Amino acid sequence: MAQGAIEAVVRPDHLNVASLGNQVAHLHWHIVPRYDGDPRWGAPIWTNTEAEMKRVSLPPHEHAALVRDIHARLP
Repeated sequence: MAQGAIEAVVRPDHLNVASLGNQVAHLHWHIVPRYDGDPRWGAPIWTNTEAEMKRVSLPPHEHAALVRDIHARLP
């Protein structure tokens, strides 16, 4: 459901999905939209250092619209 909603709203060229539990007993998912212009296109994103990752932030009104649009696609 979440994956489909994200795909419908942000229309990525590819989507990476990973489920992790790590050290604390829990489960969480990473749903990472990928785009053809991504400097790591075709490669894992997990090998980047924080310094290598481009920081992207949306203005508050765009962030709110993105959340609203994804939420609207969920049952």
